[in-house]
Amino acid sequence: MMCTRKTKTLVSTCVILSGMTNIICLLYVGWVTNYIASMYVRGQEPAPVKKLDESQGDTLKIIERLDHLENVIKQHIQDAPAKPEETEAEPFTDSSLFAHWGQELSPEGRRVALKQFQYYGYNAYLSDRLPLDRPLPDLRPSGCRNLSFPDSLPEMSIVFIFVNEALSVLLRSIHSAMERTPPHLLKEIILVDDNSSNEELKEKLTEYVDKVNGQKPGFIKIVRHSKQEGLIRSRVSGWRAATAPVVALFDAHVEFNVGWAEPVLTRIKENRKRIISPSFDNIKYDNFEIEEYPLAAQGFDWELWCRYLNPPKAWWKLENSTAPIRSPALIGCFIVDRQYFQEIGLLDEGMEVYGGENVELGIRVWQCGGSVEVLPCSRIAHIERAHKPYTEDLTAHVRRNALRVAEVWMDEFKSHVYMAWNIPQEDSGIDIGDITARKALRKQLQCKTFRWYLVSVYPEMRMYTDIIAYGMLQNSLKTDLCLDQGPETENVPILYICHGMTPQNVYYTSSQLLHVGLLSSTVDDDDNRCLVDVNSRPRLIECSYAKAKRMKLHWKFSQGGPIQNLKSKRCLELQENNEAEFGFQLVLQKCSGQHWGLTNVLRGLAS
Repeated sequence: MMCTRKTKTLVSTCVILSGMTNIICLLYVGWVTNYIASMYVRGQEPAPVKKLDESQGDTLKIIERLDHLENVIKQHIQDAPAKPEETEAEPFTDSSLFAHWGQELSPEGRRVALKQFQYYGYNAYLSDRLPLDRPLPDLRPSGCRNLSFPDSLPEMSIVFIFVNEALSVLLRSIHSAMERTPPHLLKEIILVDDNSSNEELKEKLTEYVDKVNGQKPGFIKIVRHSKQEGLIRSRVSGWRAATAPVVALFDAHVEFNVGWAEPVLTRIKENRKRIISPSFDNIKYDNFEIEEYPLAAQGFDWELWCRYLNPPKAWWKLENSTAPIRSPALIGCFIVDRQYFQEIGLLDEGMEVYGGENVELGIRVWQCGGSVEVLPCSRIAHIERAHKPYTEDLTAHVRRNALRVAEVWMDEFKSHVYMAWNIPQEDSGIDIGDITARKALRKQLQCKTFRWYLVSVYPEMRMYTDIIAYGMLQNSLKTDLCLDQGPETENVPILYICHGMTPQNVYYTSSQLLHVGLLSSTVDDDDNRCLVDVNSRPRLIECSYAKAKRMKLHWKFSQGGPIQNLKSKRCLELQENNEAEFGFQLVLQKCSGQHWGLTNVLRGLAS
């Protein structure tokens, strides 16, 4: 599960990287400020429960794309001078690991802690020194303590998925599950080791399991993959090994809070077609403190990255903070009736490694007659890693998996996924594998349309049916430079080396608007920015504000032709400037015949 709410800045991320990647990260930070800033969750306080504004996505998206950015920028920059050698007195002082922890450590202690942090993505050094049975603050809404539950509830199998997890983190997950789940409700724990290379997870883990099973025979099972299958297929392996009527699928870096299980099992007993997510709190990756998170539903953006959502208005109207929260999708960890999970099609095992499977499951369950809920009275703390263990380039897998979801489940709205990823709908060059079986599953289950899902389940999702062309916007005068949103604080578009990341996404609409940068995912967001002629200068202004003020935001554009403002009649053009970073700057001037092109055309854009 990798949806973060509050994340470090890209600058602090850069310092844990090395070599060319570090240089590029720092070089680019000014131009992705808006992209990062829009990904923070901003808390508000309506009575009676803390409200959560929308998160635009995941800062980790930027980190995962640095490899791609490195390839396109390498030819334009020289390696920066090497950093001076770290001194014995103050090693690694620029690492984000030590921002709020570890100042008292010796130089050698810091070296060991940082090495483990770089390997695991969290402070394994500290975890090894914390008790397995440490107490957690009870962060449930107060009304949860007064609820009663049926005496007869179904048993549950808890599945933990891991690859190269720190042993102490894994054992704390297991221990908290055993200590904070009523024994008569927990039939077994299943550990799925996705071909870890960490030796501790072999002999020492086996010793721990044997010790537990000596007291409760067969209580913990270990499933070990002979090759790495990825998180998605690992979850299915855990389900196949489970024998209880209900299966809970979790990451192996969580800690369960008191009373988490009874609300979940009660809701599933009432309706076996419900898939349930607990409410998550954060275990800070650096100091392992517990950070309370506001109650939230779980959704996604058009790239199909998961995101937290403000609970729907219907939930707020109940004025009952213990009520289940209707949720469009799942973040990743969930609890499901074991047989229903099979009936609904498990997870899409044609997906690779990680990402998109949680969104696909949520969409499929809703469209095919089930439902998804988040329970405020079931709280679990989860480590949000600084970086992930599976691969250095998760983005490629998430993108491929997202396209599988789009092609099977999203009907005419699949174009939104292609637009968000800035790739062509035809001949994308991305092999998404065989989707015949998944399409047959949809037909067999007699599932509703994606339009029904958007209207009935996820009305907060913003639709972009008026976009007729999208992609990178390039001028024929200098085709290796693209229009880029630039730093948010200046609202000034710039020219930058073409790399195709979100800050260079440009969308042209049938109403003759040019959106630049990230498209808002929900109707409540007002941060779509439009290109505007402001006093003969190109600027990026929130589209709704520019419309309300009757600003010059409409542009005449045809593929391979000029971009001309309809009111001012000025054209967006490139002008040579030796002082500019790449020798050119963007200007609005009398049209001189310069030509622009967008990389992808959907319809109706003459050339």
